[in-house]
Amino acid sequence: MVVKPDIVAPGNRVIATHANQSYLEATYSATNELKMSEYMNTTSDRESNKYFRLSGTSMAAPVVAGAAALMLQADPSLTPDTVKARLMLSADKWRTSNGATDPCTYGAGYLNIPAALHHTAVARQYALSPSLYRDTLGGVYVNMQNILWGEDGLWGIIDVLGLNILWGEDSLLDFDLLSASNILWGEDVWLSNILWGEDISFVDLSSTAIQGEN
Repeated sequence: MVVKPDIVAPGNRVIATHANQSYLEATYSATNELKMSEYMNTTSDRESNKYFRLSGTSMAAPVVAGAAALMLQADPSLTPDTVKARLMLSADKWRTSNGATDPCTYGAGYLNIPAALHHTAVARQYALSPSLYRDTLGGVYVNMQNILWGEDGLWGIIDVLGLNILWGEDSLLDFDLLSASNILWGEDVWLSNILWGEDISFVDLSSTAIQGEN
């Protein structure tokens, strides 16, 4: 088992292209359809045949892929490990309502594309996510036998010396409290509304949809 997710990104009510007569249209048209008036200068209340609202990791993953594409466009020499490292190091660090960090809910934080584009870290080792193990009492710990840094720091990045640089002020080494994160072991995973619940209006991109491929 490894610490996942690596990062979180917009994935709720994202505007996607519309596949007419598809399963998604047949199943979710009542709630996910987009009106033409939401992205065109028209008074028509007709449903769009071009765009559809969708939520989930299928929507969040392309946002991160797009960020990686922009990074490679700016510097084609970047390795996959450096791209991952820069995305995670530059992410906005998120915390729970009581101020605690939870790398198994937020990963390294919320994707910050401008910050990633301006980051300069270079990974000289594989940018592997840390592995975890669970003891007989249910506690979850970082596997110290497969830790991520060597003589040159985290992933071989000079001046980046610890996991706390990725996950906030609290180092993963202190996280025997990870046993409280049910997302690790598949129990009650839908109790968290961090991405799909009521507190995500700030990632609703419906007002920015435009006609065409752009």
